[in-house]
Amino acid sequence: MTDVMIEVFFCIGDCLQFRKVSFSASDDYFIWAFFMAEASRLNVGEENDMGEVRLKEDLRCAEESGEQALASLYAVRAKLNSAKKWGILDIFGGNLISSYVKHSKINEVEGLIEQSRMKLTDFQKTLRGVEIPAELKMEVSSFLTFADFAFDNPVTDYLVQTKLQTLGEEVEDTIQLMETLLEHIREQ
Repeated sequence: MTDVMIEVFFCIGDCLQFRKVSFSASDDYFIWAFFMAEASRLNVGEENDMGEVRLKEDLRCAEESGEQALASLYAVRAKLNSAKKWGILDIFGGNLISSYVKHSKINEVEGLIEQSRMKLTDFQKTLRGVEIPAELKMEVSSFLTFADFAFDNPVTDYLVQTKLQTLGEEVEDTIQLMETLLEHIREQ
């Protein structure tokens, strides 16, 4: 029985490994097992490196998507605050013009909320299963809108203002959740 010196080069990805191994010439099974073990060892190492790269890429995508969602929520908050200010003016002595401006702002808020919902859904998809309550709803009924214009009194103004206040609290809660999630993503 003669010993055989085998020089093995493994090249997987950017990784080049070199090994010298001594086997008996009749040990074909052991030679095959060695090749498989080395290839497996290198593949596992590469998968771990690739897994790390993939994880970093996923985190970067999640952070980017989360920042877009958060920016859209900030826009909702800003427009909502403007609508609430017009609502307060409308309660304390406003007229048809202040009601019109308030409802114009409310319509803009509704559009921004829809954009935020879409961005929150995208963010949720990048996180793969983390639930984000994106139940922001701005619905001032058409009757309430009609009543606010037709009667233009403090009672209807107050009802609209209450809806705006409730939505503002929901937006703030969602912003806080998003800021916390993004903080955790950045720490990874």
